[in-house]
Amino acid sequence: MHILPYMLPVLLTASAASIPRSKTEHVDDIMVYLDGPTADGSAGIGVELESPFFKFAHPGCSMDDTNAAKKAVVDKRQGTNWLLTADTGVDPGKLNAEFIFDGQKIKVGTGELAKAGKAAADDLIKWYPWQKPQTEVQITNNKCNPWKITSPTSKDKPDIVPWDPQVTAPMPLEALYSIMQMHKDNKAHVLNGIMLRTDYSILVTKPYFTPVKEIKPAALSDDVLAFCSLVLSYAKSLDGKPLKPDESPKLRTPFMPRNDFVTLYNQVESKLKGIPLLPLFEKLACYKVSAGKLALDKKFCTGTAKAPVPNKVFAGLTFKNTASKSPDATLTVKAWIDGIAAKKDLLTAFDKTIDGSIGGLGSKTEKMYQGTRNVPLFEFRDLKDITTSGIEKFMTQVDTAVQDLHKKYKVAPK
Repeated sequence: MHILPYMLPVLLTASAASIPRSKTEHVDDIMVYLDGPTADGSAGIGVELESPFFKFAHPGCSMDDTNAAKKAVVDKRQGTNWLLTADTGVDPGKLNAEFIFDGQKIKVGTGELAKAGKAAADDLIKWYPWQKPQTEVQITNNKCNPWKITSPTSKDKPDIVPWDPQVTAPMPLEALYSIMQMHKDNKAHVLNGIMLRTDYSILVTKPYFTPVKEIKPAALSDDVLAFCSLVLSYAKSLDGKPLKPDESPKLRTPFMPRNDFVTLYNQVESKLKGIPLLPLFEKLACYKVSAGKLALDKKFCTGTAKAPVPNKVFAGLTFKNTASKSPDATLTVKAWIDGIAAKKDLLTAFDKTIDGSIGGLGSKTEKMYQGTRNVPLFEFRDLKDITTSGIEKFMTQVDTAVQDLHKKYKVAPK
């Protein structure tokens, strides 16, 4: 989230921060998503705009009834391919506003995304519900109705309200890798998120494969490097501080696969030439970037950078959700990676104990824009914030960016 400077003093006085999440209902209900896939499998785009500034409150509302408001429509504000909904945080009786743009219906290259964005923005600007203090709204089928708008205040015009975007779109792995490279180099791109919390993203490059004798680094293609980057980023993020109760690993990197990791692995399996996955990732984990250079990560390996020897620490790293009693709420990296090789993604099962974001679409992919090649869907998170008046322009930029990437990477790498 990148708070606009002129909004910062106001936001710092606001009580709750928005919790990043995409089109869901609470985990106990198993999620209902509108980010994809499209019914015919053609390339779609789903967008979520979460507001850290547009807030509702109902003191005394229970946590269960508050959570029941998640993704429910606010005051019947909806139109073609868009909804204004409520989003939950960690506190009972408090909600944030969230626009949802339907990725199951909006297609890449049709102009539908920008059209829906303009309609949603125009509706909010015309509505201006907080112009009168203590305005109340109804949230569909919520037991705590009505809810009071606590922020913004009457002096804040609707067109300057900030929104934090998240975008879901089909993306070939090698195109994702190009965005990962931009992320590493801090280059601007509409789909490149910049994290203000700790960023555990790892860009696996060819030198990481120095100890992997089964494949020559020069033969590695960018789709393989993207797959390895995703797995290693999620796994080694656990070397930082442990996950908080109900904290999804998705919060530790700006790139989240909406398909499971088995679907991603299927895209590159033939190129890995039958290399056992766990030993492969134990070797990749031997490296870290230090002072801009690749160095031996002594926590996970002994030996030297040219000849590292993995220990068992990497395999023992553990995803753990202490808020859940589900047997799926504890998962070692070894079990996860072995599961991918066995065509079962246990990280998807783990994330279902939280909000079902990672891998929530299973194996349901979409075709590339103007193509027949099926590629995975990703959610691009922590994108630069926009204002209501900038929604239409942002939507146009996103649509164009997806088209350009699909054209550039139309043919899968050999």
